[in-house]
Amino acid sequence: MARAKRRELEDLQQAYWNGGISHLEISQWLQNIFVLHIVRQFAGISWSPRVIAFEALYTPSPEVQSHWPNTRFMSGQKASWIEVPAELLSLANPANDVRPTPADHEPQSFGKDVVSALKLSLPSYLDQGGLTIMQAAEMMGVSTRSLQRRLSLAGLTYSGLLEQARFNNAAKLLGSTEIKIIDVAFSSGYADPAHFTRAFRRISGCTPREFRQRSSNGQATIDRPASRSNGNRRA
Repeated sequence: MARAKRRELEDLQQAYWNGGISHLEISQWLQNIFVLHIVRQFAGISWSPRVIAFEALYTPSPEVQSHWPNTRFMSGQKASWIEVPAELLSLANPANDVRPTPADHEPQSFGKDVVSALKLSLPSYLDQGGLTIMQAAEMMGVSTRSLQRRLSLAGLTYSGLLEQARFNNAAKLLGSTEIKIIDVAFSSGYADPAHFTRAFRRISGCTPREFRQRSSNGQATIDRPASRSNGNRRA
């Protein structure tokens, strides 16, 4: 009986895959990311769960798992969830100390929540080429135009946010691993090594190889601001 149920789940998920983007996997990543975003408001921006679980039969790639070095991934669960220590429930929310004006609080905070969710979600899909803005909007449950508008409230564009995610992912792999540069390029969602080198040099001012050398000396910066340009371009 259990084997039949598991086969039924596998067939269902294969149907999602055959439709293109893996909707089941994406929706469960998003569920977990939103909970993670909420917990980080109390526990701090660097907090990560010890376990991230998926109902989907899904195993993140090694590149994705490098973003979660202290986290164990579990698949085929009865529901998607993350492990949150009980002691965090007694923490106060630091955001309560900030009192924005009623006129601008709601739209700006809502836009920032979208940005935070996307920043946490995008690295998980870079090795698949990254999400287009249409796919990202579908994942967030909004229209493409609505997503663009909410990002604009935070002073960002989707293409700039995706470019930042690609660069940060590549810079992290260059600085903390010995992965070949060509593999870093593909794992970060770049179409080819030449495109990777041009884009990386435009943002950092140096080639990926030079960046790797500088990072070994503690002279490289990996968190670059997202560009406001090309917000409507298909990324």
